[in-house]
Amino acid sequence: MAIVKRDVLDLAEGGTVYLADAAHLEAWLAAFNDPSRHRCDGDGRLVIWMPPAFPPCSELALELMLRLARAIDAAGLPIRRFGADARFLLDPAGERWVTPDGALVLRSRITPQVAALTSGAWPVVPDLAIEVLSPSDQAELSDRKIGLYRAARTPRLWVIDPRSRTVAVWRQGVLDATLTEPDDELDLADLVPGWRLPLRELWALSDG
Repeated sequence: MAIVKRDVLDLAEGGTVYLADAAHLEAWLAAFNDPSRHRCDGDGRLVIWMPPAFPPCSELALELMLRLARAIDAAGLPIRRFGADARFLLDPAGERWVTPDGALVLRSRITPQVAALTSGAWPVVPDLAIEVLSPSDQAELSDRKIGLYRAARTPRLWVIDPRSRTVAVWRQGVLDATLTEPDDELDLADLVPGWRLPLRELWALSDG
């Protein structure tokens, strides 16, 4: 089943909307069989509504990015930081894009052409993409989103699951490690020298 994700539609509930292409409509209905998540746009096309993030998951992503930002600023590193509303194109054709919960991009990889853009997504694969899984996330879409990062050989991808207290660490599209223990560390020393964060500290970011 091909998933086509297009511009987010403006729904009063907020959240993200995925537009089902007609060729795969039956597969979409089978995968997303909760009628409360079905909507139709003005042209009568089926859309799948994904609710906004669970607040503690959003908090964790924000606090993690703030920690990274402070370390980057303290070291004077040429790295730009982006929040959950930034969109990145992952393929030259511009057909696959993602909105990570957080992202880092080296300034050297932002070309003058990209910097000159005034709207839309940036055609840049993040040096680090962070995904925090929320209880409202559909597993089907989460898996396919991770597949997009893998296909683009994203240099670093952290898939954080607060419910299972695990973090999957991907490098260049390959699963490098699955962190499960409180003493296991997120290690970004190859991008931000000396930066490490034990899982116990990660979970504390949203434990109040």
